[in-house]
Amino acid sequence: MAIHRYVASESTTFHRNFHWSRLLVILLLAMTTSCSSTGRDVKLVVVLGFDDSSADQVQVARLLASHAMRATFYVNSGLIASSSYYMTWDEVQVLAADGNEIAGHTLTHRDLTKLAPDQQRHQICDDRKILIDHGFTPVSFAYPYGKSDASSATIVRECGYTSGRTTGGLATAYSCPAGCPERPYVESVSPPDPFEMRAANLGPAELTLDSLQKVVGDAARRGPGLLPLYFHNVCDAPCPGGFGWVRPNTMVQFLDWLGNQEHQGVVVLTNGDAVRLNLEPTELR
Repeated sequence: MAIHRYVASESTTFHRNFHWSRLLVILLLAMTTSCSSTGRDVKLVVVLGFDDSSADQVQVARLLASHAMRATFYVNSGLIASSSYYMTWDEVQVLAADGNEIAGHTLTHRDLTKLAPDQQRHQICDDRKILIDHGFTPVSFAYPYGKSDASSATIVRECGYTSGRTTGGLATAYSCPAGCPERPYVESVSPPDPFEMRAANLGPAELTLDSLQKVVGDAARRGPGLLPLYFHNVCDAPCPGGFGWVRPNTMVQFLDWLGNQEHQGVVVLTNGDAVRLNLEPTELR
């Protein structure tokens, strides 16, 4: 499959970064006054996450840029360029150059709950160090397979991350086909535990436009809050590995639709920026 590369100029990157810095301040004020203001409020912050650093995700940079949106790419630094299936470091730089967030996902995608604490630290902290050595500032982390325990969550915090994302915990048509009132549809604006951030699990098969629109619509009606979504492969046919894969055209249609939801109070942020809304309110005011 051909990978479309999008390279932003230094001037373009500067102006986009300036625009997003201003937007973050505006969103902070909207979220912190959403319960009492009479104007148009931010009801839902959608976080678009792409896990596992597959090369077919690189094309998403162009799609996001054309919609003035940013996403969070959770990469396994030890697998970068290890085969044609994975991104190269140059491709990771392409994603970052357009303002997308580069985040941690362990060195080699190990199930952390099956590792001893010293092995967990190697997978989590050494992964972050490699990302830093390549010029990134990783603050967000996603647990492989969505699995964590007390030890790994503590190490994620100690290694310098500000959040750790799971792969479930929120009510969706897939996780709760008959409804489950004990589960929320949105993560709290101030997550009770930022190192066990809940996410929307839409299932292991192809992610359709209807399923994506439904999970956002359900969450927006129950906001304000955060809705972390995550994708794996992006391809036109069932993808290798194929857990939660999406077609490029579906992604375009979803981004088109998301952009039209702004008047309903739905906005898209990276995970790092979404967490900053809670962690650094006084600094941004």
